[in-house]
Amino acid sequence: MALCDLRSLSQILYPAFYFKKGHPTLLNCQRLFLVQHRMGNINWFMVTYIFACIMIGATGTYLLASTSRPIGAFTFLIGAVIIFTIFGLRWFKYGTNKFAPTQWPPVINTCPDYLVFYERTVGGVKKPTCIDVLGVSTKPDVLNKWSNDTTAQNSDKAYFSLEWTKTGKEKLVEMCERTIASGLTWEGISNGESCYAFTSSSDIAAAAGAGCPAPAPAPAPAPAPGGA
Repeated sequence: MALCDLRSLSQILYPAFYFKKGHPTLLNCQRLFLVQHRMGNINWFMVTYIFACIMIGATGTYLLASTSRPIGAFTFLIGAVIIFTIFGLRWFKYGTNKFAPTQWPPVINTCPDYLVFYERTVGGVKKPTCIDVLGVSTKPDVLNKWSNDTTAQNSDKAYFSLEWTKTGKEKLVEMCERTIASGLTWEGISNGESCYAFTSSSDIAAAAGAGCPAPAPAPAPAPAPGGA
């Protein structure tokens, strides 16, 4: 069946000049026109605004012109068009906040900060890991710095595993705990000391059990001298 090109509006308004009655292209074109121009898609507030602008502009210009003030009528018309256009763009095109707060970071990196992705082969099975080629870990006994020495083999402690046992919120907590245990930071996951707020504190606590390290409570103030 032929498709309808809605740019040819004359085929919609005057179909008798183009198609025979019941022609499949005509029927398809009419259906598509009705679907794409159904009443529910019309912004009636914008239609009302445009109608009001036309009425105000035409009325004001007519009243000034009828009193033999053509310059005033012309000035009023130009000013009205500029003002109505500015407010129309403000309300209907640029009114939405395009800089609304969103989740940060928008994308979480594959590896913790400054680590490099490395696909390790163990027993013929490829496993996703990250390696610390710069030695940024503050716990080198947990995550060894990667050695480029081809004569020596890196131990298991040189690999930060990307295999996770949990999903959803629990996975984020698991990622955070492993990052902290390895002495690393991971933007969007952990700052190296605590977890980022993936969700409410109650959800994190329920997902992690013990959860990420909580901040230590503030010490109680010392009693005043001579107090009871």
